[in-house]
Amino acid sequence: MINYERFANLLSEADKFFSESYSESRTRWLTAVDKKDAQTDSILVEGPGSQNEALYLDFATIGGPKSEKILFHVSGTHGIEGYLGAAIQLAILDCLEPSDNITFVFLHCLNPWGMSHKRRVTKENIDLNRNFHLDQSKFKGAPNAYRALDSFLNPKRGPLRVDAFLLQTILAIIRYGYSPVKQAIAGGQHEYEKGLFYGGKSISGNLVFLEKWIRENLSSAKKILGLEVHSGLGPFGYDTLISQLLPTDPKIPNLEKTLAHKISTDDPKESVAFRTSGDVASAVPEIITKLSGSQCDWILQEFGTYNIIKMLSAFRDENMHYHHGCSDLNHWSKKNLFEAFNPANRRWRQFVVGRGMDLFAKGISWLD
Repeated sequence: MINYERFANLLSEADKFFSESYSESRTRWLTAVDKKDAQTDSILVEGPGSQNEALYLDFATIGGPKSEKILFHVSGTHGIEGYLGAAIQLAILDCLEPSDNITFVFLHCLNPWGMSHKRRVTKENIDLNRNFHLDQSKFKGAPNAYRALDSFLNPKRGPLRVDAFLLQTILAIIRYGYSPVKQAIAGGQHEYEKGLFYGGKSISGNLVFLEKWIRENLSSAKKILGLEVHSGLGPFGYDTLISQLLPTDPKIPNLEKTLAHKISTDDPKESVAFRTSGDVASAVPEIITKLSGSQCDWILQEFGTYNIIKMLSAFRDENMHYHHGCSDLNHWSKKNLFEAFNPANRRWRQFVVGRGMDLFAKGISWLD
Protein backbone atom coordinates (compact mmCIF):
# COMPACT_ATOMS: atom_id res chain seq x y z
CA MET A 1 0.00 0.00 0.00
CA ILE A 2 3.11 2.20 0.13
CA ASN A 3 5.22 2.62 -3.00
CA TYR A 4 8.63 2.09 -1.37
CA GLU A 5 10.64 3.04 -4.45
CA ARG A 6 8.84 6.36 -4.51
CA PHE A 7 9.28 6.61 -0.72
CA ALA A 8 13.09 6.23 -0.97
CA ASN A 9 13.34 8.84 -3.72
CA LEU A 10 11.34 11.36 -1.70
CA LEU A 11 13.65 11.50 1.31
CA SER A 12 16.21 13.75 -0.37
CA GLU A 13 13.37 16.18 -1.15
CA ALA A 14 11.77 16.30 2.31
CA ASP A 15 12.05 20.08 2.53
CA LYS A 16 9.53 20.51 -0.26
CA PHE A 17 6.69 19.10 1.86
CA PHE A 18 6.91 21.90 4.45
CA SER A 19 4.67 24.90 3.81
CA GLU A 20 5.10 28.52 4.89
CA SER A 21 1.50 29.22 5.87
CA TYR A 22 -1.72 27.45 6.83
CA SER A 23 -3.38 28.50 3.56
CA GLU A 24 -0.53 27.10 1.47
CA SER A 25 -0.51 23.86 3.44
CA ARG A 26 -4.28 23.40 3.17
CA THR A 27 -4.31 24.09 -0.58
CA ARG A 28 -1.53 21.56 -1.19
CA TRP A 29 -3.22 18.99 1.05
CA LEU A 30 -6.60 19.32 -0.70
CA THR A 31 -4.89 18.87 -4.06
CA ALA A 32 -3.05 15.77 -2.81
CA VAL A 33 -6.14 14.03 -1.39
CA ASP A 34 -8.14 14.88 -4.50
CA LYS A 35 -5.60 12.93 -6.56
CA LYS A 36 -6.38 9.89 -4.39
CA ASP A 37 -10.14 10.24 -5.01
CA ALA A 38 -10.65 10.88 -1.32
CA GLN A 39 -13.94 11.72 0.29
CA THR A 40 -13.37 15.03 2.05
CA ASP A 41 -15.26 16.69 4.89
CA SER A 42 -14.42 20.32 5.64
CA ILE A 43 -15.90 21.80 8.81
CA LEU A 44 -15.73 25.59 9.19
CA VAL A 45 -14.34 26.59 12.60
CA GLU A 46 -13.82 29.87 14.41
CA GLY A 47 -11.42 32.27 12.72
CA PRO A 48 -10.30 34.23 10.98
CA GLY A 49 -6.79 33.13 10.14
CA SER A 50 -3.76 35.42 10.20
CA GLN A 51 -4.36 36.29 6.53
CA ASN A 52 -8.09 36.76 7.18
CA GLU A 53 -8.72 33.35 5.62
CA ALA A 54 -11.44 30.91 6.63
CA LEU A 55 -10.33 28.00 8.80
CA TYR A 56 -11.43 24.39 8.58
CA LEU A 57 -11.11 20.98 10.15
CA ASP A 58 -10.36 18.95 7.00
CA PHE A 59 -10.84 15.17 6.94
CA ALA A 60 -9.95 12.95 3.99
CA THR A 61 -11.10 9.32 3.76
CA ILE A 62 -9.31 7.06 1.30
CA GLY A 63 -10.01 3.41 0.54
CA GLY A 64 -12.78 0.91 0.95
CA PRO A 65 -15.81 2.64 2.49
CA LYS A 66 -16.91 -0.61 4.17
CA SER A 67 -13.52 -1.52 5.60
CA GLU A 68 -13.56 -2.43 9.28
CA LYS A 69 -9.93 -1.36 9.70
CA ILE A 70 -9.05 2.32 10.01
CA LEU A 71 -5.65 4.02 10.05
CA PHE A 72 -6.31 7.54 11.37
CA HIS A 73 -3.48 10.08 10.97
CA VAL A 74 -3.87 13.33 12.95
CA SER A 75 -1.87 16.53 12.57
CA GLY A 76 -1.88 19.92 14.26
CA THR A 77 -3.34 19.19 17.70
CA HIS A 78 -0.90 21.92 18.68
CA GLY A 79 -1.36 24.35 15.82
CA ILE A 80 2.22 25.31 15.00
CA GLU A 81 3.20 21.63 15.00
CA GLY A 82 0.78 21.17 12.10
CA TYR A 83 3.47 22.23 9.63
CA LEU A 84 5.41 19.07 10.46
CA GLY A 85 2.33 16.84 10.54
CA ALA A 86 1.01 18.19 7.25
CA ALA A 87 4.43 17.70 5.63
CA ILE A 88 4.40 14.03 6.66
CA GLN A 89 0.86 13.63 5.33
CA LEU A 90 1.82 15.15 1.97
CA ALA A 91 4.75 12.74 1.71
CA ILE A 92 2.53 9.76 2.63
CA LEU A 93 -0.08 10.78 0.09
CA ASP A 94 2.59 11.00 -2.60
CA CYS A 95 3.42 7.29 -2.05
CA LEU A 96 0.08 5.86 -0.92
CA GLU A 97 -1.64 3.17 -2.95
CA PRO A 98 -5.26 2.80 -1.75
CA SER A 99 -6.48 -0.57 -0.49
CA ASP A 100 -9.85 -2.25 -0.21
CA ASN A 101 -8.84 -3.76 3.13
CA ILE A 102 -7.94 -0.62 5.09
CA THR A 103 -9.49 2.82 5.13
CA PHE A 104 -7.06 5.70 5.58
CA VAL A 105 -8.28 8.83 7.34
CA PHE A 106 -6.21 12.02 7.42
CA LEU A 107 -7.01 15.06 9.56
CA HIS A 108 -5.02 17.94 8.13
CA CYS A 109 -5.01 20.13 11.24
CA LEU A 110 -6.99 19.86 14.47
CA ASN A 111 -6.10 23.44 15.46
CA PRO A 112 -6.11 25.52 12.25
CA TRP A 113 -6.28 28.85 14.14
CA GLY A 114 -3.04 27.99 15.93
CA MET A 115 -1.41 26.82 12.71
CA SER A 116 -2.39 29.99 10.86
CA HIS A 117 -1.34 32.34 13.67
CA LYS A 118 1.75 30.22 14.41
CA ARG A 119 0.69 29.54 17.97
CA ARG A 120 0.56 26.24 19.80
CA VAL A 121 -2.91 26.95 21.22
CA THR A 122 -6.36 28.03 20.04
CA LYS A 123 -7.82 31.52 19.81
CA GLU A 124 -8.93 31.12 23.46
CA ASN A 125 -5.36 30.16 24.48
CA ILE A 126 -6.52 26.57 24.97
CA ASP A 127 -4.11 23.66 24.65
CA LEU A 128 -6.28 21.03 22.95
CA ASN A 129 -4.26 18.24 24.52
CA ARG A 130 -5.31 19.47 27.97
CA ASN A 131 -8.94 20.15 26.98
CA PHE A 132 -10.52 16.89 25.77
CA HIS A 133 -12.33 16.07 29.02
CA LEU A 134 -15.46 13.99 28.62
CA ASP A 135 -16.45 14.98 32.16
CA GLN A 136 -17.22 18.69 32.73
CA SER A 137 -16.10 18.45 36.36
CA LYS A 138 -12.50 18.04 35.18
CA PHE A 139 -12.28 21.63 33.94
CA LYS A 140 -10.88 23.10 37.12
CA GLY A 141 -7.75 23.42 39.19
CA ALA A 142 -4.03 23.84 38.76
CA PRO A 143 -1.06 22.06 40.36
CA ASN A 144 0.23 23.81 43.48
CA ALA A 145 3.70 24.02 41.94
CA TYR A 146 2.22 25.74 38.87
CA ARG A 147 0.60 28.36 41.11
CA ALA A 148 3.95 28.92 42.81
CA LEU A 149 5.66 29.34 39.44
CA ASP A 150 2.98 31.49 37.78
CA SER A 151 4.88 34.78 37.95
CA PHE A 152 7.91 33.09 36.41
CA LEU A 153 5.97 31.20 33.71
CA ASN A 154 3.54 33.96 32.76
CA PRO A 155 5.05 37.43 33.31
CA LYS A 156 2.57 40.19 32.55
CA ARG A 157 4.84 41.99 30.10
CA GLY A 158 6.29 41.60 26.65
CA PRO A 159 9.27 39.27 26.13
CA LEU A 160 12.86 40.41 26.56
CA ARG A 161 15.83 39.25 24.55
CA VAL A 162 17.75 38.86 27.80
CA ASP A 163 16.10 38.04 31.11
CA ALA A 164 16.61 35.81 34.14
CA PHE A 165 14.74 32.84 32.69
CA LEU A 166 17.59 30.33 32.88
CA LEU A 167 18.46 31.26 36.46
CA GLN A 168 14.82 31.09 37.54
CA THR A 169 14.47 27.67 35.87
CA ILE A 170 17.52 26.31 37.67
CA LEU A 171 16.25 27.61 41.01
CA ALA A 172 12.82 26.02 40.43
CA ILE A 173 14.43 22.66 39.60
CA ILE A 174 16.64 22.85 42.69
CA ARG A 175 13.63 23.63 44.87
CA TYR A 176 11.08 21.16 43.48
CA GLY A 177 13.10 18.62 41.44
CA TYR A 178 13.31 18.24 37.64
CA SER A 179 10.51 15.71 37.04
CA PRO A 180 8.00 17.38 39.42
CA VAL A 181 8.65 20.78 37.79
CA LYS A 182 8.23 19.31 34.30
CA GLN A 183 5.01 17.56 35.32
CA ALA A 184 3.57 20.58 37.17
CA ILE A 185 4.24 22.97 34.29
CA ALA A 186 3.28 20.83 31.31
CA GLY A 187 0.61 18.56 32.76
CA GLY A 188 -2.07 21.20 32.26
CA GLN A 189 -4.02 23.72 34.32
CA HIS A 190 -7.49 25.33 34.21
CA GLU A 191 -7.05 28.54 36.24
CA TYR A 192 -4.70 30.87 34.38
CA GLU A 193 -6.47 31.83 31.15
CA LYS A 194 -3.43 33.57 29.65
CA GLY A 195 -0.99 31.05 31.06
CA LEU A 196 0.98 28.24 29.47
CA PHE A 197 -0.71 24.83 29.07
CA TYR A 198 -4.18 26.24 29.78
CA GLY A 199 -6.88 23.58 29.48
CA GLY A 200 -9.90 25.87 29.29
CA LYS A 201 -13.19 26.00 31.22
CA SER A 202 -15.14 23.83 28.80
CA ILE A 203 -14.49 21.66 25.78
CA SER A 204 -13.25 23.46 22.66
CA GLY A 205 -15.46 23.64 19.59
CA ASN A 206 -12.73 21.92 17.55
CA LEU A 207 -12.94 18.84 19.78
CA VAL A 208 -16.74 18.89 19.72
CA PHE A 209 -16.52 18.75 15.90
CA LEU A 210 -13.93 15.96 16.06
CA GLU A 211 -16.09 13.87 18.38
CA LYS A 212 -19.15 14.41 16.17
CA TRP A 213 -17.20 13.38 13.05
CA ILE A 214 -15.94 10.23 14.76
CA ARG A 215 -19.44 9.26 15.87
CA GLU A 216 -20.81 9.78 12.37
CA ASN A 217 -18.03 8.07 10.44
CA LEU A 218 -16.26 5.43 12.53
CA SER A 219 -19.12 3.57 14.21
CA SER A 220 -18.76 0.47 12.00
CA ALA A 221 -14.98 0.11 12.40
CA LYS A 222 -13.69 -2.90 14.33
CA LYS A 223 -10.01 -2.03 14.59
CA ILE A 224 -8.55 1.47 14.60
CA LEU A 225 -5.00 2.74 14.92
CA GLY A 226 -4.48 6.45 15.54
CA LEU A 227 -1.14 8.13 14.78
CA GLU A 228 -0.90 11.67 16.14
CA VAL A 229 2.13 13.78 15.19
CA HIS A 230 3.83 16.15 17.64
CA SER A 231 7.21 17.82 17.97
CA GLY A 232 9.36 19.41 20.65
CA LEU A 233 10.28 16.70 23.15
CA GLY A 234 13.26 14.39 23.05
CA PRO A 235 16.62 14.18 21.25
CA PHE A 236 16.99 16.20 18.05
CA GLY A 237 15.39 14.32 15.15
CA TYR A 238 14.52 11.22 17.18
CA ASP A 239 10.89 10.14 17.40
CA THR A 240 9.52 8.90 20.70
CA LEU A 241 6.38 6.78 20.44
CA ILE A 242 4.08 7.36 23.39
CA SER A 243 1.04 5.31 24.37
CA GLN A 244 -1.52 5.71 27.12
CA LEU A 245 -1.39 1.94 27.66
CA LEU A 246 0.08 0.74 30.93
CA PRO A 247 3.62 -0.67 30.65
CA THR A 248 2.22 -4.05 31.71
CA ASP A 249 -0.44 -4.13 28.97
CA PRO A 250 0.03 -7.30 26.87
CA LYS A 251 -0.37 -5.23 23.67
CA ILE A 252 2.89 -3.38 24.26
CA PRO A 253 5.31 -6.15 23.13
CA ASN A 254 3.26 -6.76 19.97
CA LEU A 255 3.08 -3.05 19.19
CA GLU A 256 6.83 -2.67 19.68
CA LYS A 257 7.53 -5.66 17.45
CA THR A 258 5.21 -4.52 14.65
CA LEU A 259 6.22 -0.86 14.79
CA ALA A 260 9.90 -1.78 15.31
CA HIS A 261 10.20 0.88 17.97
CA LYS A 262 10.08 1.10 21.73
CA ILE A 263 6.78 2.36 23.17
CA SER A 264 7.26 4.91 25.96
CA THR A 265 4.93 5.71 28.82
CA ASP A 266 3.91 9.20 29.94
CA ASP A 267 5.74 8.87 33.27
CA PRO A 268 7.96 12.00 33.53
CA LYS A 269 10.53 10.01 35.50
CA GLU A 270 10.97 7.46 32.73
CA SER A 271 10.15 9.34 29.53
CA VAL A 272 10.53 12.66 27.72
CA ALA A 273 6.75 12.93 28.12
CA PHE A 274 4.57 13.81 31.10
CA ARG A 275 1.13 12.84 32.32
CA THR A 276 -1.69 14.94 30.95
CA SER A 277 -5.41 15.02 31.52
CA GLY A 278 -7.75 15.88 28.69
CA ASP A 279 -5.55 14.60 25.87
CA VAL A 280 -6.70 13.34 22.49
CA ALA A 281 -4.89 10.02 22.97
CA SER A 282 -7.11 9.16 25.96
CA ALA A 283 -10.40 10.67 24.81
CA VAL A 284 -10.68 9.26 21.28
CA PRO A 285 -10.22 5.57 22.25
CA GLU A 286 -12.75 6.06 25.06
CA ILE A 287 -15.27 7.59 22.66
CA ILE A 288 -14.80 4.79 20.12
CA THR A 289 -15.01 2.04 22.73
CA LYS A 290 -18.28 3.46 24.08
CA LEU A 291 -19.57 4.00 20.55
CA SER A 292 -19.02 0.53 19.12
CA GLY A 293 -16.85 -1.49 21.45
CA SER A 294 -14.13 -1.42 18.81
CA GLN A 295 -10.42 -1.83 19.46
CA CYS A 296 -8.71 1.55 19.21
CA ASP A 297 -4.98 2.00 19.80
CA TRP A 298 -3.47 5.48 19.78
CA ILE A 299 0.19 6.38 19.34
CA LEU A 300 1.76 9.81 19.70
CA GLN A 301 4.79 10.23 17.47
CA GLU A 302 6.80 12.94 19.21
CA PHE A 303 9.79 14.28 17.25
CA GLY A 304 12.59 15.80 19.28
CA THR A 305 13.89 19.26 18.47
CA TYR A 306 15.81 21.31 21.06
CA ASN A 307 16.43 20.89 24.79
CA ILE A 308 13.47 21.34 27.10
CA ILE A 309 14.78 24.61 28.58
CA LYS A 310 15.05 26.20 25.13
CA MET A 311 11.58 24.91 24.23
CA LEU A 312 9.96 26.32 27.38
CA SER A 313 11.75 29.65 26.85
CA ALA A 314 10.45 29.93 23.27
CA PHE A 315 6.93 28.97 24.33
CA ARG A 316 6.99 31.48 27.22
CA ASP A 317 8.36 34.35 25.08
CA GLU A 318 5.73 33.86 22.37
CA ASN A 319 2.96 33.70 24.97
CA MET A 320 4.11 36.99 26.49
CA HIS A 321 4.34 38.54 23.03
CA TYR A 322 0.81 37.47 22.13
CA HIS A 323 -0.85 38.63 25.35
CA HIS A 324 1.26 41.69 26.17
CA GLY A 325 2.83 42.67 22.86
CA CYS A 326 1.14 42.54 19.46
CA SER A 327 0.09 40.06 16.78
CA ASP A 328 3.13 40.59 14.52
CA LEU A 329 3.97 37.21 12.94
CA ASN A 330 7.47 38.48 12.13
CA HIS A 331 8.38 39.17 15.75
CA TRP A 332 11.52 37.37 16.93
CA SER A 333 9.54 35.36 19.48
CA LYS A 334 7.30 34.00 16.71
CA LYS A 335 10.31 33.03 14.61
CA ASN A 336 11.92 31.33 17.60
CA LEU A 337 8.75 29.37 18.33
CA PHE A 338 8.43 28.21 14.73
CA GLU A 339 12.06 27.05 14.70
CA ALA A 340 11.56 25.34 18.05
CA PHE A 341 8.82 23.08 16.67
CA ASN A 342 9.82 22.97 12.97
CA PRO A 343 13.62 23.19 12.71
CA ALA A 344 14.90 24.42 9.36
CA ASN A 345 17.76 21.91 9.56
CA ARG A 346 17.61 19.90 6.32
CA ARG A 347 18.70 16.61 7.87
CA TRP A 348 16.11 16.97 10.64
CA ARG A 349 13.38 17.41 8.04
CA GLN A 350 14.59 14.44 6.02
CA PHE A 351 14.62 12.22 9.07
CA VAL A 352 11.22 13.23 10.47
CA VAL A 353 9.44 12.89 7.13
CA GLY A 354 11.06 9.50 6.61
CA ARG A 355 10.20 8.29 10.10
CA GLY A 356 6.65 9.61 9.79
CA MET A 357 6.16 7.68 6.56
CA ASP A 358 7.81 4.57 7.99
CA LEU A 359 5.55 4.52 11.06
CA PHE A 360 2.51 4.91 8.82
CA ALA A 361 3.64 1.91 6.77
CA LYS A 362 4.18 -0.16 9.91
CA GLY A 363 0.77 0.96 11.16
CA ILE A 364 -0.70 -0.74 8.09
CA SER A 365 1.04 -3.95 9.19
CA TRP A 366 -0.47 -3.62 12.67
CA LEU A 367 -3.97 -3.46 11.19
CA ASP A 368 -3.32 -6.35 8.80
